[in-house]
Amino acid sequence: MLDYYTLEATLDKLSNDNHTYTKADLATLCRTKKLTPLFAYNLYGIEIEDYAFGNPSTIHHISGYLTNPKLLDLLDGLSDSISLIDATVIYDSNDPDNSYTDMFGYQVMLIDKPFNYSRYKTEDDYNPYNETKPFTVTKDHIRFKRDEVEALVNHTQTSQSLPNTELAHNSKVAVARMLYGILKHHDYDLSAHKGITNDIIVSASKASGKAVTKNFVSEWLKLVQQIEADK
Repeated sequence: MLDYYTLEATLDKLSNDNHTYTKADLATLCRTKKLTPLFAYNLYGIEIEDYAFGNPSTIHHISGYLTNPKLLDLLDGLSDSISLIDATVIYDSNDPDNSYTDMFGYQVMLIDKPFNYSRYKTEDDYNPYNETKPFTVTKDHIRFKRDEVEALVNHTQTSQSLPNTELAHNSKVAVARMLYGILKHHDYDLSAHKGITNDIIVSASKASGKAVTKNFVSEWLKLVQQIEADK
């Protein structure tokens, strides 16, 4: 069984009858720490501290999955590709022969060539950092850890399996009054039941992992509007 899902496989896994997930939804889940965007890497790198102290001899092979906040630009559609040479967090390593397999959480500079000790000793102008090229990542390279995706799927299924008991009218009115007080206190626009306020509530519900639909929110906002009209 694969330990990592592609972007498309992740969208397919998370989507259900109530909601079809988009790349923007995945970006929201990443920002709320429910998913971690990753890319596979099998080149070289140096820990930030060693780079800062000018010690290129510690450049070493890295094989595993890395992450970087710039990956969200791909999910948000802000760019088709990103170039990385700056600090990136290693999420996992898949190289059993690598002495750096326990580097979870380390930040590294990405280097596309191994350190050449002979050149370092004989060439005054040799600089492995100047010769490296940025590492390019596109949305096709993005991966998500299977355990995180399946945990979200199971959470969503559990939430959707809860009994859907219709509230009595008096209970609906009480809930609508409570919502009215909260929304008015925070200056939400109540002029439309399918406007900006609806969008904000739906987006917040997705970010929390307990998604609700626009139609569901609309019905409650209609009751809130009635509360405001009757005051």
